[in-house]
Amino acid sequence: MFKPKVLLLTGVLVLGACQGDTPEPLEGYAEVNETRLYYELTGRGEPLVLVHGWSFDTRCWDDQFPAFSQHFKVLRYDLRGFGRSDVPQVGAAYSHTNDLVALLDHLDLERVHLLGHSFGGRIAIDFALRYPERMLSLLLPDAAVDLSDPPALEELSAWIGGTWRAGREKGVAAARQIWLQGSPFAPAMDNAHASAKVRQMVEDYSGWHWQNDNPSVGIDSYPRERLADIGLPTLIVLGLLNPQYYHEVAAIQHQYIPNSTFVTMPGVGHALNIEDPAEFNRIVLEFLGAVTLQ
Repeated sequence: MFKPKVLLLTGVLVLGACQGDTPEPLEGYAEVNETRLYYELTGRGEPLVLVHGWSFDTRCWDDQFPAFSQHFKVLRYDLRGFGRSDVPQVGAAYSHTNDLVALLDHLDLERVHLLGHSFGGRIAIDFALRYPERMLSLLLPDAAVDLSDPPALEELSAWIGGTWRAGREKGVAAARQIWLQGSPFAPAMDNAHASAKVRQMVEDYSGWHWQNDNPSVGIDSYPRERLADIGLPTLIVLGLLNPQYYHEVAAIQHQYIPNSTFVTMPGVGHALNIEDPAEFNRIVLEFLGAVTLQ
C-alpha cells in the first residue's frame, strides 16, 4: 500500500513577508483571448495564483485571499464560464491554460507560484508542463490530472455523467442537485463553515457546461511518466475524506513528480480549503516559506 511522505509542519514559519499595509485589492475584467475574465489582485511580493475547481469561483478562496496576501501578491480569478467571467461561445475553441497565460501577461506577472484545486489542478499541471519558465512552485490540493491510464473512477464517472445528463434532459436545477449530492462534497455539506458557501457557489453557477458542448481544448492526456518532467517544488494536499480516486491520483502525482511533498488533511473532503481553512492555510504557507528560502 502506498505510504505518503508527509511534510513535517513544525517550527517557525519564515516568509519573505512584505512590511507595511497590504494595498487595496484591485479587481476588474481582463479582456483577453476574445473573452472577459474577472479577477482580483492584492498583496505584495512573489505572485501566487489561485485557480478554482469546477462549479466554484473566486469566492472559494475567501479564507485564503487575505491570509496569503500578507506574504504574496495574490491573484484569484474566475475561469471562463464560471463566476463573473464570460461563458464560452458555442463552437469557438478556447483553452483555460491559454487564458491563464494571457491573464498573467495582462497583469505583468512573469513567474508565479501556481495553486490549482480539483479541476484547477488540471490547468495548473498543464501550465507547469508547457511553461515551466514562468513557474516558481506548483501546489495541487485534490488536483485532477489528465492521465492516459487513470485510476478506476466508476463512482466519479457515475456522478459526473449523471450531472451532465440531468443538465441536458431536466435542466440546470436538477443538475445542481445531483452535483451537490456527490460523495466528494458530502463532508463539506456536513460542515457548518463550508456548506453554505459551497451551496451558494454551485447555485450561482450558470450551468452552461451542463447544457452546451464545451469547445475547450488544449489539455491532452499523457502517461504518468510525463509528470516526471515537472521539476518544480510541488505540494500535493489530499483531504482524507475524498473518494478513493483522489487518494490514488495524489499517490501517482507524488510518485512521479520528483520534487514533491505530500500532505494529508484529516476530517475534510474535496472542499478542503473551505472545510478547514486554518489548517489548509498553514500547510500552504509553510510549504511556500520553505520554497522561498531555497
